[in-house]
Amino acid sequence: MTEDWRHATARHERELLDLAAQFHALPEPAYRERRTVGVWAQFAARHRLLYTTALDGGAPMISLGDDRRADTRIVLTADLDAMGIARGNEVQWRHLCGHHAQSTAVLGALLLLSAVGLPQGLVVTGVGCPAEECMPAFAADCDIPFIPGKARLLSDGVFSRTTAVLSVHLADALPRRAAIVAHGAHGGLWLRIPTAHPASLVQDAAARILGGCAIALSTVPFSASEYDLVIETAPHAGESVPRAMQVIAALHKDGVAAKLVAEYAPLIHEETLRKLARRVIDGDREPVERLDALWLEGMTDLGDVSQRIPTLQVFVGGTTGVTHQPSFRVTDPGFSYVWPSWFLARMALAVHAATVKE
Repeated sequence: MTEDWRHATARHERELLDLAAQFHALPEPAYRERRTVGVWAQFAARHRLLYTTALDGGAPMISLGDDRRADTRIVLTADLDAMGIARGNEVQWRHLCGHHAQSTAVLGALLLLSAVGLPQGLVVTGVGCPAEECMPAFAADCDIPFIPGKARLLSDGVFSRTTAVLSVHLADALPRRAAIVAHGAHGGLWLRIPTAHPASLVQDAAARILGGCAIALSTVPFSASEYDLVIETAPHAGESVPRAMQVIAALHKDGVAAKLVAEYAPLIHEETLRKLARRVIDGDREPVERLDALWLEGMTDLGDVSQRIPTLQVFVGGTTGVTHQPSFRVTDPGFSYVWPSWFLARMALAVHAATVKE
């Protein structure tokens, strides 16, 4: 880390830790993240940064650089919603997936880039993405299919003309100062099936349709007349994973009246971005352990973005427990909340340098 970057990071560390605490204290469900969006707006006003929104105000966006002269357009994504935990007849919302850390990392990266200075030709936009979690789709009053936030942002053109999409995510049970650079992450299909169709037969049919792309299949009761079939998917041997409507159409041919609940495409990390990430991590003078991995468990609507645009999401340590579970905790705030800001900022510059060189 150069002295300019070291000083800028140290100078803003307190604000980043305060932002993380503020976001963590505002857990909100999908498409109702209004107070979280308000923190983004306040941050932009405080630092006099260009602020706009998408999705009728539900997706905050902060931009640096002159888009009219851009050679490179980087989008930094942060998920906004929290997890719902059933407590009797009530649901408690908590940040058990680290989305509060994602917002902190993106705003911190924008702050560091603004402090150090953006090279000519580079535009960096932080986008707060609502509704990454599909948990509301399991509620009886939720309309299906549930459309995650990034799918809607894609449809609205928010990611148009983007050179690369960068993100970070907190890792499971990784207390060390470490970062995971993976090949990608699993996708998922949620299908609603009438109970008249035996679960074992439906699972066998779905596995046959998906072939080696089906990593795991399980069923979850939904009502007296329906259950949900949850399928984890990942590309296998270079094959493309069939989309949900292809699977549903094939099941219909087998006489199974399946309906789509939600769909997440596998997250495929672009190889050039993975190489740049390794270089950035290994070049940090403050030691950070780099861990390389193949396919990670879990699903994200960032997978839909990665099908169209070069994408990378690095997983960050300083944690204990398992995401989506009450055991999940950040144990090293100075690393989990501050280092990702530095990483995203340096990655944006590295992608720009590689783009200009080409």
